[in-house]
Amino acid sequence: MNKFDNYKLIMIYINESHKTMLEDFFDDIHFHMYTVQRKAESVWSEKLKHKNTQIWPGTDCIFLLSLPGDKVDNMLKMLKTFRASLPYEIVMAIGVIPMER
Repeated sequence: MNKFDNYKLIMIYINESHKTMLEDFFDDIHFHMYTVQRKAESVWSEKLKHKNTQIWPGTDCIFLLSLPGDKVDNMLKMLKTFRASLPYEIVMAIGVIPMER
């Protein structure tokens, strides 16, 4: 069995203005295995968009974390605690995806 079997990819979508806050959170919990994609443009609805323009200002970012399947539930609990610390109007979405070899 490969040591990377049963790994999961956790995708976290968050407003780019809170990127540093999430990075600091990962430092606090000693988690250092992630990738960040900045400047993601998003459309949430006809009237809510982050397109990095004067009309639709703002951008989002996507964090990609890879970790063993048996560590996912604990990470999700910690991320739920982090989410509770964000202002009400800040969107943070999380997806868990199986990783193939």
